[in-house]
Amino acid sequence: MTNIVLSGAVVDTLFNSTGLPAEDFGNKFVESYKIESMEPFIEQDGTVGRRFISPEGFKLTLTSEKDIILEKIAAPAEMKFD
Repeated sequence: MTNIVLSGAVVDTLFNSTGLPAEDFGNKFVESYKIESMEPFIEQDGTVGRRFISPEGFKLTLTSEKDIILEKIAAPAEMKFD
């Protein structure tokens, strides 16, 4: 799996968002980058956030800690169910 992870501290530095609550940051991020829809999630380990899965083969996750995780996944055209 190929992924890029930016921790909340790095995100605060890159986006100058120190002091901005994660929910507000997430809303601004989605609005600024025109991300069509991000679904809320809660992982078994307690991680909370929202996620967008692209038909082009990537998954974007924003956590309640302001972490940004971008992962390469199989695009639907690449999936095989033989």
